[in-house]
Amino acid sequence: MDRSVYRFIVFYRPPEFNALGRDYVKRMHECLSYLCITKNGVFIVGDLNSPHVDRFANTAPDDVSM
Repeated sequence: MDRSVYRFIVFYRPPEFNALGRDYVKRMHECLSYLCITKNGVFIVGDLNSPHVDRFANTAPDDVSM
């Protein structure tokens, strides 16, 4: 029997776009980087709360401009 193994990661990012929010994203990135180290498939889902991201132009503000 062929069994596939997957890792599902669900998270929530608060909507703050300030020093606290940037710190949260940094820690979230470190955590996701660690959790994605696997030979199995990974699904990442959640609420990113990133209102300033332009998904059509593939751009986002940097820390200096906000």
